[in-house]
Amino acid sequence: MSDSLPPETSAIHWSMTRRLALVVVTLGLGVLAAVAAVPALWPGTLATLGRPAVLLLGQGVPLALAVLGLVYLLRQSAIDEDCDAVED
Repeated sequence: MSDSLPPETSAIHWSMTRRLALVVVTLGLGVLAAVAAVPALWPGTLATLGRPAVLLLGQGVPLALAVLGLVYLLRQSAIDEDCDAVED
């Protein structure tokens, strides 16, 4: 990695990084809000769906957030490579 990127490359790099972070945070909060809204807005829903639905939510949400984190890391790595901001 060079010590500093040219100003135009740096601006593009940070713009893409900001956009990626915004998308990932929005999706992550959307997943959490959707899961939290089900028992809050429809209290009887989980009781009628039964125990498997509760277990699926309990295991699926952290898994979905972990996958979202992995996608973020891979995409950020690609952005760094495109802008030549990769450490050797």
